[in-house]
Amino acid sequence: MEETHGFKYNDRERLAHLVNSGLLWYVNTMLHPFGMAVAVCFDEDTKEESGLALMSTDDEEGIVFADQQYQSGRQKFIDRFVVPE
Repeated sequence: MEETHGFKYNDRERLAHLVNSGLLWYVNTMLHPFGMAVAVCFDEDTKEESGLALMSTDDEEGIVFADQQYQSGRQKFIDRFVVPE
């Protein structure tokens, strides 16, 4: 059985910034190989967002991005932080 640890954080403005700027993607590119992740979840019932930090100790491969999520986060990060030459 996979063991997962985490905590929640709820500050809508800061969570939105992490997602929309691509910073969440960037942080997770470093955490995923070690079985860790930071996620932003949206509860359809309450319409609330929450941040969640996870650590999975049973996954030898680490956490892997879905291709679409990887490309989307990467593009947001590039658009926000990479200065064209």
